[in-house]
Amino acid sequence: MNRRPDPAIFTAVTPAMRELIENVVEDLMLLLDEIDGDPDAEDDDPPEEGDNGIAENGLL
Repeated sequence: MNRRPDPAIFTAVTPAMRELIENVVEDLMLLLDEIDGDPDAEDDDPPEEGDNGIAENGLL
């Protein structure tokens, strides 16, 4: 009941380990963007006025 908690164990994070973590996080964010789409992405080629998104042959 009055037992002391186990001491916390800390892992030293080297610059190389930090870079690996950053790369993994970035890759995971890219994966989520591929799955869900990126809500912050801007259209590379926004539709012109009157463009309904249908190609001239009637297909998307």
